[in-house]
Amino acid sequence: MAGLEIGGRTGSLVFWRDKSGEHPFFDIGDFLSNKSSVSLHSLDGQRFLTVPAFLADLMREAGQYPELERNKRILLSTLMIRRLLASPHPIRFLEYGCGDGGMSTLFARILVTFHEGSRLVCASNALDENTRKWLARMEGLERLPHVDYHAGDYGAMELPERGFDMVYLDEEKLQFPDSEPLLEDAGRLVSGNDGLLFLVMETDGALAGCIRSSFSGREEYEIGGGQFLALVRARELSENGRAAGDTHDIRNLAEKSMESAEILLGRDRASLQELSEMAVELNERVRGAVEAGEEDIKYRLILAREKVFRRIAGMTSPI
Repeated sequence: MAGLEIGGRTGSLVFWRDKSGEHPFFDIGDFLSNKSSVSLHSLDGQRFLTVPAFLADLMREAGQYPELERNKRILLSTLMIRRLLASPHPIRFLEYGCGDGGMSTLFARILVTFHEGSRLVCASNALDENTRKWLARMEGLERLPHVDYHAGDYGAMELPERGFDMVYLDEEKLQFPDSEPLLEDAGRLVSGNDGLLFLVMETDGALAGCIRSSFSGREEYEIGGGQFLALVRARELSENGRAAGDTHDIRNLAEKSMESAEILLGRDRASLQELSEMAVELNERVRGAVEAGEEDIKYRLILAREKVFRRIAGMTSPI
């Protein structure tokens, strides 16, 4: 039976055990001996909360769910914590298909515990009864990261390219007829080389076929009930994935952003909000250019961004 265990040779190794063997995540001993960059006793100002204690709380809460849901929650929690422990910065997380918010609250709690400035974006293809349930669940949390809700057609939402450090999708929730464009769209939204895709899918489903043919370095974990979770790193996309078109896309997006910036700067009454959003967009384009090794585009983007920064400084400086 698949599940999370703590033990191993050191007695403190956190690992996932399934039919394929043991998958180690991290060693709690590293935190107990103060080797971690995250303080055990001051997670986001919570004086007595430790990483092991927080994980144990999540495991206990997951115990109230049926086996499949319990395994999914524990596995996702542990994988997220492993990533968050390695990041000194806030995380941008996209839940692509949020349903009634059952998983959204879990993601929100984990994100705000490690980095209060993190952002959770929940996307749905409809405004319906599930939206009301999602709102009720989120309102029930004492602490939240920055939270946004998007509704629209999957594959056509106005979400920032390379805009998220982690993207999560569950095949069962999405009920999308064509897996390949959905996967391409999710991959388009993951940032940089360190971005992560979390995908829950049927073992023999169409999405699983796409994953296995498109990603060469995935991690796979059995959940149970004919489902598994795949973790894919952006840098490990195969040639059949998004990588082949990256350079062309990055240059096109950069040109469009620089053109938009020039139009905005040419207006006498550009608002502070418009300028701030443009600065964020240009910053994302700079990151994309750096990752793709596009030096000429990178320098042009930096110049455009500096012009926007100067306009913002002129609006906010005291007279």
